[in-house]
Amino acid sequence: MKKLNSLLTLLILFVGLTGISVAAEKVVLLEQFTGAWCGYCPDGSLIMDQIIEDNPGKVIGVKIHNGDAMAITEETILSQSLGLTGYPSGMTDRMAFNVGGNITFFIDRSAWTQTVEFALQQPAPVAL
Repeated sequence: MKKLNSLLTLLILFVGLTGISVAAEKVVLLEQFTGAWCGYCPDGSLIMDQIIEDNPGKVIGVKIHNGDAMAITEETILSQSLGLTGYPSGMTDRMAFNVGGNITFFIDRSAWTQTVEFALQQPAPVAL
C-alpha cells in the first residue's frame, strides 16, 4: 500500500511539474422523444441526423420511443417527471431552458440546433 501511495504521489508531481493538462472534450447528448405513430417525428429524426452530421464526434443522438414496440419504461418516468407535453420533443444534455418565460427540459425540434450549440459551448465537467 505504501508503494502505491508513493507511486501515485510521484505521478501527481510529474504531471504537475511537466505542465501536462488534460482538457475534457465536450460531447452533447441529444435525446429525441418519439414514436412510430408520430407523424411529425420523422422530421425530428432528419433534424437530429443533420445536427450529428454537422458536429462529428461531438453529439450523441438517442431516440426514446413512446407507445410502440420500441418503448422502454424509462420513457414514462422521464416524460412524466420532467413535463413532456408533445412529440417529437428533445432534451439537450438534460438541461432546462427558458422558452417563452417557461422553464422546460423538453425543446421543440425547431430549436434543437440552437440548444446543442449552446451546450457545446459549456465546459465539460469531466473527461472520460
